[in-house]
Amino acid sequence: MRAVPELMSSAMKLVVFLLWVVAGKENCSNTGLTLVQKRQVSTKLQPKAPGRAVPVPIQLNEPVRLRSGDGQYLRCDGARVWKGATGSDFQLLAPRNRLGLPRARVESGQLVELACGGRSLVTLQEKVEAMPEGQPAGQFILQKKQGEGALMEDQQVLVLNPTDLKALMLEGEELRWRTASVEEPGEAFFLEVSKGKNWNRWEVLTDPEGFCDATLHCHRRLKVRCKAPDGTTLHFADCDHEARPWSFEHCFRSPLGSCIDIAESDCTDVPGSWWNREGKTCSEYKQSDCARDANVRSACGFTCKSKACTPKKEKLVHKPDDGCYDDEEYRSAFDWHCNSFANRDCSVYHFREELMQACKRSCKLC
Repeated sequence: MRAVPELMSSAMKLVVFLLWVVAGKENCSNTGLTLVQKRQVSTKLQPKAPGRAVPVPIQLNEPVRLRSGDGQYLRCDGARVWKGATGSDFQLLAPRNRLGLPRARVESGQLVELACGGRSLVTLQEKVEAMPEGQPAGQFILQKKQGEGALMEDQQVLVLNPTDLKALMLEGEELRWRTASVEEPGEAFFLEVSKGKNWNRWEVLTDPEGFCDATLHCHRRLKVRCKAPDGTTLHFADCDHEARPWSFEHCFRSPLGSCIDIAESDCTDVPGSWWNREGKTCSEYKQSDCARDANVRSACGFTCKSKACTPKKEKLVHKPDDGCYDDEEYRSAFDWHCNSFANRDCSVYHFREELMQACKRSCKLC
């Protein structure tokens, strides 16, 4: 008779064991699914490095193009050298008065001559112009923005005047020699090897229906199109897939998790001072703060871009004269507007510091 209870006990243990295994598999399955979903979202948000998988050294006498950070190119039309949507091929030449054979690779800080369309580039007062063949060529220093050594494709370089070490800077579409500083070191160009490349280019536009989505790690979708040099829209296959720009831009995110529908491309400032722990407004920050802090650049698009800023988004927020108002741009870490806290105790939330500064009226602080 003892065998029956023992058998039942064994059976019960087996059932419990099977239930535990099934539950464990379900939990593993759910966890795995969640990880896959997160991985897919993260993959979408990881920008792919433009250009080649292996950096290519820049060679003397090799045609290159110089691309600015906003996707524009250095170009020459006749004597004029300026920045536009399409670029020209430039050659990096060893100075003619240099003794010995030139090194094949161009080193950071090396003295070179620049030529475009058979014309040599020269410095005339504050400008760079392209002179007809046979005229004396100017000399320039190509300096890596970061690091030393050989210049590589898709690295940023500064163009310096060897006589006074002034840097080439952009003013509108024109380039001028200006005294460099820490805040304004000069116009940084990406070098592109142009030999054998297709010069159709990617164009990035803001999406009118796009918004900064907290569920996408506070990013906003962009429109990316393939364009011919004449401006014609082409199929994606007609542009270099490896150089395709990122389809998302990073939006402003406060230290306490608030995701605001403002990005650097909007060229506008987050109003007020609730968004930073220093209690500053954008106008109180300097260009050195913009260069140092990515969050300041994101929050203060207008202030940080200064001269080169063309506002794309206007925010007309009515603020009572007594200072008792809710910031209409504010979104909490829960993605709630200020009015969502009208009947709640603002002081109980972990983000109360910024909440009570941005939502004074709803938090009943005035």
